[in-house]
Amino acid sequence: MTAAYDFDTVTQLAEYVLLSYDVPTHLIGFTYLKEAVAYKLVCSPRSFNVIYRFIADKHKTTQGSVMRDISYAIEHSQKLCEFVSLPQSQLFRSRVISNLAIHVKAASLKDVAPKVI
Repeated sequence: MTAAYDFDTVTQLAEYVLLSYDVPTHLIGFTYLKEAVAYKLVCSPRSFNVIYRFIADKHKTTQGSVMRDISYAIEHSQKLCEFVSLPQSQLFRSRVISNLAIHVKAASLKDVAPKVI
């Protein structure tokens, strides 16, 4: 991502991608997952624990709760499981977040996502 993208714009692009993979929006993990993808792209942290801590602090919850909720959202999207080409038993949050970040970046470069105002 270039510096032209801010966190809110990337979050909206991540939401668009997550919706295309039928991640249930009523789950809090949906919100955490889209923020994790955006944070991964905008800040490029070395550790995923930094991402989970950032989200936990923002939502005044625990890092463990963020991790569980993201896992739960991933497990409840069959299309997302197919996207990463792994059975549900081998899905790892970090791998899914990284793959989604690549997909969001590609979507933004191709202008496939709707324009964000």
